Amino acid sequence: MNVFRSNITRYAVFGALCAVLFYFLISRSGEYIEPVNSEIIEENISLNPNAVELSGTIQPRSSLYASMEISGAPRGLINRITGSLKEVFDLRSSKPGDEFVLKYCPPDTLLDFTYRTEGRNKYIVLPKENSLVAIKVRKELVKFIRCIGGRVDGSLWETLVRMGEDPELIAKLSDVFAWEIDFLTEVRNGDEFEFLVEGFEEDGEFVFYGDIMVARYSQKDLDHYAILFQNEHGNLSYYDLNGDSQRKTLLKSPLNYRRVASGFSHSRLHPILKIRRPHYGVDYAAATGTPVVAAGDGRIIFKGWQNQYGYTIIIRHNHGYQTYYGHLSRFAKGVKKNSWVEQNQVIGYVGSTGLSTGPHLDYRVKHNGRYINPLSMNPPSTDPIPEDLLADFFDVRDNILLTMNSYSADDKVYAYSESEKRQQLASVNQAGAAADLQP
Repeated sequence: MNVFRSNITRYAVFGALCAVLFYFLISRSGEYIEPVNSEIIEENISLNPNAVELSGTIQPRSSLYASMEISGAPRGLINRITGSLKEVFDLRSSKPGDEFVLKYCPPDTLLDFTYRTEGRNKYIVLPKENSLVAIKVRKELVKFIRCIGGRVDGSLWETLVRMGEDPELIAKLSDVFAWEIDFLTEVRNGDEFEFLVEGFEEDGEFVFYGDIMVARYSQKDLDHYAILFQNEHGNLSYYDLNGDSQRKTLLKSPLNYRRVASGFSHSRLHPILKIRRPHYGVDYAAATGTPVVAAGDGRIIFKGWQNQYGYTIIIRHNHGYQTYYGHLSRFAKGVKKNSWVEQNQVIGYVGSTGLSTGPHLDYRVKHNGRYINPLSMNPPSTDPIPEDLLADFFDVRDNILLTMNSYSADDKVYAYSESEKRQQLASVNQAGAAADLQP
């Protein structure tokens, strides 16, 4: 009889755990969930007054561990979370822009951890008895193509914001032409732009933007084109109409969110010394702590204090170029003299060290031993598409340009689902070739 009652009690407990698990699965708004372990007990976070919530994104050349540590998460808890997460996600696949949210009770009791990748896969880590359990959540996303275009009025940023576009999309477009156009100094009223971008939605609601597939930016009589193409190494990159890489050896500017405080000049009145002397660089005014990136691949030949320029970094690049970054508040972690850095890698942060009237970056470029104006330089491109892939590239180029033209209208702002896009292409001339395009 006691054995019978013991079995009933065991079955009751097992049934209760199954009920908790079933409620957890169906309460995720229709999301499909891959459990690692079938026994999951979720704590009621809302009832815990001591809960701490931290969130952040993975920064370029960083990791989930480092990003969580910067956010203030306890190291021991980070180790336990990442150790559990490895069961369902390869942490080496983390990319800049991936997001995390951590909820815990001090000192290190996990309540809930959510990690969302750029592709919008979601991973959750929850406490289970004396350990942690990780699960993967998959959502059914529908891809659509959006054509956006117009004329600049004020700045590109202001124009797209007035059109109701996401700042993330504006950054994507700026990145496409980062080597061709400085959107701070070279944009003029009346410039025209047009581009196709992938978007993803869930249940009719917009979720996020994917890649820009093709873009055109027109300045007076000069048209800049960027075509997305997979190169011989399997990487997606942007090329012009002839198959030359949009990626140059040096960026137009080594930081975002800035304004030009002082330009390149052979005779400038120094704001502190009150004497006229050359200013062989560009001063970018920005808030203290704004990240500064390497303008190109190269080796650091100087890192330290340089008289009036304060904390300074000098990088030697190929093709006879050197770049200078002055008045930094501090250097990025791991950046050392003689170390190799890559384009877009954070090397330091804006400051006001040395002889300076306020926080800004003094950015200078030398070519073959002579200072040149960074805003008007034309550094060489990186590798073009090899000849054996040019025919494939031209097919992609022609199809994607036809697709963009088929979407264009007077107001140039339309969104299409995949099925609607096919119907649209079927109604234009030569639509057969464009309909075969796989965006």
